[in-house]
Amino acid sequence: AGCSCGTVTATATATATPLGGSAGTGNSGTAPQAHGTTAAPATSQLDGDQQRPPSPQPAHARSHTRRRHRASRRGRDEGRARSVTVAECVTMPPEHLARFVGASTAQWLGRFLVGVDDRTVQPKGPPRSLSESKNLQVSARTEADLNTWLCTLGTLICRRVLEDRERHRRWPKNLVFHWRDVRGENQFRTRSCGAMPMTSSVGGPDSERALADLVDRVSELAVARFRQDVPGTFVLSHVGMTVTYHTEPVANKQMQNFMQKFIDGGGGGGG
Repeated sequence: AGCSCGTVTATATATATPLGGSAGTGNSGTAPQAHGTTAAPATSQLDGDQQRPPSPQPAHARSHTRRRHRASRRGRDEGRARSVTVAECVTMPPEHLARFVGASTAQWLGRFLVGVDDRTVQPKGPPRSLSESKNLQVSARTEADLNTWLCTLGTLICRRVLEDRERHRRWPKNLVFHWRDVRGENQFRTRSCGAMPMTSSVGGPDSERALADLVDRVSELAVARFRQDVPGTFVLSHVGMTVTYHTEPVANKQMQNFMQKFIDGGGGGGG
């Protein structure tokens, strides 16, 4: 009977004793283990699932990932190797070009690269302005030089105005004169001369006499506006005239920026 009680007491004590503790009853200082087994603490079993490190990736999965990365890198390398320039496309046979963009696209692209485009041109309506300008190889320095160039520009611009009237049944609203004086800061200026004069009825609105009369009045307006800004001497390297079909004159800054780019690019002649 004493042996049985001792066994029960030892088992109960071992179960209730925390890790590293000792039994409080019995003849021995430590609690014996029942049936020769070690009792693991409950906290160790609970925390084990949360603290267990992730299992390593299987070998076959790692191998598959490496093969996928190598295939992706190989595809990128082949794509870079297949890239071609526009110059190469121009001289490339259509069947070779089709390997990159497909047969239908290659046919259109091959024609486009050599300037063949059979699409119908869509008209954008009549122009909003007409312009004539000249870069002078010999600078205009005298009143006679200025009048000569204004007569030349006036004749060109007025002929275009008359042609535009026949085509679109309209008349320009404003006349603009622009010039470049190479003295000082080499300043470029654009000035509105007011409303565009109407043609004279003498000899008919489309006669040469009516054209000459219109050119004279356009030149007078341009000279008068020019002299408001430059009353003294001048050295002009560029002169130009523009007529606009807007209700209001073209903004000076906008016109000045456009003509400045035109002159810097070496443009000249009719615009």
